[in-house]
Amino acid sequence: MQLEADSDALDHHRIYRMEVERDLLGDVIVIIAHGRRGSRLAARSIHVPDLSAAQEFVRSRLRRRATAPRRIGCSYRITALDTLDDPTPYLLDPAAQRRMEQE
Repeated sequence: MQLEADSDALDHHRIYRMEVERDLLGDVIVIIAHGRRGSRLAARSIHVPDLSAAQEFVRSRLRRRATAPRRIGCSYRITALDTLDDPTPYLLDPAAQRRMEQE
């Protein structure tokens, strides 16, 4: 899943990418990469106990991105869902999703 926040007026061109994968041992990991578009993204891997914990972790990060208009002055929008087979369990509830898209 990839999110982008763009504002020419504020000079914000940010990318936030999350991927849920399994490592070689079968453990679930969430890979997060973020930074300014056009530069090298900072990346980190977070091990989670199971798939449901990964889904809740991704939703918590989406809730944080939804507060971007208040924090950085422009909102994030989802630009790619191709990293997930079925993105539905990872997304926010419909009301929160609408708020994120309106801001």
